[in-house]
Amino acid sequence: MDFLWEIGCEELPPHFIPQAINQLKEGAERLLNQKDISFSRISAYGTPRRLVLYIEDIALIQKEKILEIKGPPYNIAFDDKGNPTQSALGFARSQGVEVSELIVKEDKQGKYVYALKKEAGRPTGEILKEILPELFSSIFLPKSMRWDASGLRFIRPIRWLLALLGNDILEFRLGDLLSSNKTFLERYLKEEFTPNSIEEYFEKLRDKGIVLEPDKRKEIILNGARELAEGVGGKIAVSEELLEKVTFLNERPHPFLGRIDERFLNLPKEVIITAMQSYLNLFPIVDEEGKLLPYFVGVRDGDEEGLENVVEGYEEVLKARLADAHFFFEEDLKVILEERSKHLNGIIFLGGLGTIADKVERMISVISSLPIDDVMKEKAIRVARLCRADLTTNMVKEFPDLQGVIGRCYALLQGEDEDVANAIYESYQYNLSPEGIWTPLGRLISLVDKMDTLVGAFHLGLQPTGSTDPFALRRACQTVIDILREEEKIQFKDLLEKVIQTYTEKGIEPRGIDELREFIKNRIGLSLREMGVRYDIVNAVLAGDLSDIRDVFQRALALEELREKEEFIPTIMASVRLINILRQGERRGEKIGEEVKEELLLLPEEKDLYEQGAKVKEKVEKLRENGDYKSVFFELSSLKDIINRFFDKVLVMTEDDELRANRLALVNSVWQMFFLFGDLSQIVIEG
Repeated sequence: MDFLWEIGCEELPPHFIPQAINQLKEGAERLLNQKDISFSRISAYGTPRRLVLYIEDIALIQKEKILEIKGPPYNIAFDDKGNPTQSALGFARSQGVEVSELIVKEDKQGKYVYALKKEAGRPTGEILKEILPELFSSIFLPKSMRWDASGLRFIRPIRWLLALLGNDILEFRLGDLLSSNKTFLERYLKEEFTPNSIEEYFEKLRDKGIVLEPDKRKEIILNGARELAEGVGGKIAVSEELLEKVTFLNERPHPFLGRIDERFLNLPKEVIITAMQSYLNLFPIVDEEGKLLPYFVGVRDGDEEGLENVVEGYEEVLKARLADAHFFFEEDLKVILEERSKHLNGIIFLGGLGTIADKVERMISVISSLPIDDVMKEKAIRVARLCRADLTTNMVKEFPDLQGVIGRCYALLQGEDEDVANAIYESYQYNLSPEGIWTPLGRLISLVDKMDTLVGAFHLGLQPTGSTDPFALRRACQTVIDILREEEKIQFKDLLEKVIQTYTEKGIEPRGIDELREFIKNRIGLSLREMGVRYDIVNAVLAGDLSDIRDVFQRALALEELREKEEFIPTIMASVRLINILRQGERRGEKIGEEVKEELLLLPEEKDLYEQGAKVKEKVEKLRENGDYKSVFFELSSLKDIINRFFDKVLVMTEDDELRANRLALVNSVWQMFFLFGDLSQIVIEG
């Protein structure tokens, strides 16, 4: 027997439906398993007007349970001869079983008698009536509303409930709604349908063109759009984000072809596409070279009836949008970006941190102090001056998604250097693209911009919490990390200090810097783990120097690669011996230095460690400058046997104060070389 549940709603937001589908399916599986109700498969579907749960081959009755009921201890229930006592007889009688049916089990508390009782399963229908409201309540709601006196909350008002167990109605209440076998096929509840079976429900929806499966709707949209585009000699420019949105805006998808007024094709391509996608959910059509053709593909929720009116309506609305854009474009070009940048003092950056103009000045100050060549510095300052000027344009005010895009476009039209124009666009972007299209200048500007934002946001206490990150600080932080891990000249520590200084010079003493450092540290750890670096190596490296993020990644990746080498574990164990004795000295209050007095090296083993350590240190420093941490590790590995002989023969914590201090200094000087990687004692040695 199958079970079908349909929740009929007013138009659901497209971004909500995919997560609701997943939660409906996963929640149903969890609750049915908890209740010991077997089934063969669970499917969940979603359209703008209905969420559907379909359970195949669901058992009519809950599985029978065998209950073990613990009774008295065995030595009380039975005498020395194994005969039941009154205690055993009374326990068996209270559980409705024969004494002979009692079993004996032993646990930590000893041997006890148990009664086994069978508990018959309840009808599935009864259990479904109990768990379906619970399942409904488990769906996460980013926002919710109430629409009747029952107080039931959902993202949109619910207008009907259909519930069929086999061919029978499963009646239960959800708020003021009573489930039935009625559904509605058309928008605005125009056509009611009462299926006599689950099979008839699915057949009727198919006949009406309602496609429950999101993947099938997406396929219909994509194939239809491609066919229409090919018909006019082009191809569809697919945006996965728009395709996903349109899939969940329609339950009866019907692609159609429309025309763009060719007068507007002289507008920047990005402007036309934004006008089509952001407001009208239309797909642009391009030729083989990516040039826009005067056509678009839209998707209507319905059939052919009245389609010509729909197409005409879209064309007219798009024409109006593009006419506005054309006017804004011409007006904007009357004022150059450099002049516009002077008006940024009227736009607030973040409350208490001044204006965008103040942010620009801070960025210029930071860039001026960076160790980069003069040509790059001059271009970077120019970009910083212009990169937010497009915020004052009519085009960005009307189409906010064009921030950066319009800045680049206007910069090129006004004769700015191409590198400067591209960097204006890239300053708005987050994370490095997999295609590696970011320019060095764009990376530099984005780095300074994001670092300034992070310091300012943490000063205001705007740190991300849980799933909440309204200022995209996680993405900003990740962008900083991604850029710095490939940056040779700019170190994280120096950059952070300079950004803090620019705030201080403006009378703002940034708070939350320790929290920001910890936030960035945790994001570095997450990045390393995503790259496949084992957790303990990540912990070890993050316990070390974090001033150079590029260096942090080099160390971690080298250790991860070396982890399977024969020398790895013995070298780590030798380093642990070093840190353990140092920690012992710290606990005793010893002052541990690094300067070793040769005249106090009395034993051959400590002399050997000192001499070989000095040779290795010289090699390690050169290798580290080149980021060759694998070779650094092998050099340190050459000391492992010398370290072990030292600890086997030399008593570090001797009673002689002078000798003890000198030996601790020797150990510390060697440990500092190992600490170039981080705290290697945090690496777990298995077995």
